[in-house]
Amino acid sequence: MPTLIGRIETEHGAKYLTQLCKHFAHKIDATWDGNHGRADFVFGPAIMEADPKGLTIHFDVDKDENVPAAKSVIDNHLVTFAHREKIEDMEWATIPMPTQNIAVQQPQRGIRPQAPRHRRDDPTACQWRLRL
Repeated sequence: MPTLIGRIETEHGAKYLTQLCKHFAHKIDATWDGNHGRADFVFGPAIMEADPKGLTIHFDVDKDENVPAAKSVIDNHLVTFAHREKIEDMEWATIPMPTQNIAVQQPQRGIRPQAPRHRRDDPTACQWRLRL
């Protein structure tokens, strides 16, 4: 699951964040509040943060093959909303997820787990036994 980080330098980062989130909210779950926003795409969530110098988007993409689609959905909409600034594309960096070596714990030899012993005078123990 790669993480994309996109950044554009602009004075209108909060404006573009709001426009993107409002637009995406017509089709997907999107929330925004001032300088922070989130849009939940089918291939992963996009977290948006605006500051006085620009807009940053963190995109957690589910599969490597969805990276181009994730980039293009943001880039295409941003080009439309920021047409006065003539922004063409965001600058994207991809942070690959490290492969995890999962160690399988081998059972210890010679040690067998003991089943709990039930007492005959315990009314909750072994209710299924039949007395003949």
